[in-house]
Amino acid sequence: MVMQKNNMHDTDTFEFFKYIIKMFIAVYLASHAFEFSMAVFDVAQNLVNKAAGVITTSATVSGDQIVAMVDTLKEKEIGELLMILVETSLVRIAIQCISLTITLIVYGRMFEIYVYSSVSSIPFATMGNKEWGQIGTNYIKGLFALGLQGLFLMICLGIYTVLIRTVQVTDIHASLFSILGYALLLGLMMFKSGTVAKSIMNTH
Repeated sequence: MVMQKNNMHDTDTFEFFKYIIKMFIAVYLASHAFEFSMAVFDVAQNLVNKAAGVITTSATVSGDQIVAMVDTLKEKEIGELLMILVETSLVRIAIQCISLTITLIVYGRMFEIYVYSSVSSIPFATMGNKEWGQIGTNYIKGLFALGLQGLFLMICLGIYTVLIRTVQVTDIHASLFSILGYALLLGLMMFKSGTVAKSIMNTH
């Protein structure tokens, strides 16, 4: 600043006040960065809790549906029952793999939140600089995108429970592949939740 103003011959005193104000803002943001990050996730948690309160549909199969399914199976031949056994075994393995993938996605999102928040002071420290300030701005957008992912995961689960309730368990073949299709759709949408959240917040 001194060199640009010709060794202080052409310096305005307001430049020093502006420098002090910028320094104060930068130090304040850097020292309270973790609090700001947690505030974002507090807002996200509030959204998730409200979304969980709206989801009231249960995907549990009732006892009457199980009795009706057993009665349907009693009317089938041995060959068809063996085919249903093979189909059920394959679908069960596939759903277990999808369930493991969904669990990994959820825990991966938690790790991403912890890692993202642990370095919050670095991008917040850049916000006082004109050239580097976009790093801090993009970081804040990324924080809100991470918070929105939890909301999107809850929405996906809510849609999944509604779809599962439409499955007619009395029709074994159709219900098996419907459940498998809905489970695949749930896993795909949970995997895409991060991309959707980042596109909404225009972060990269």
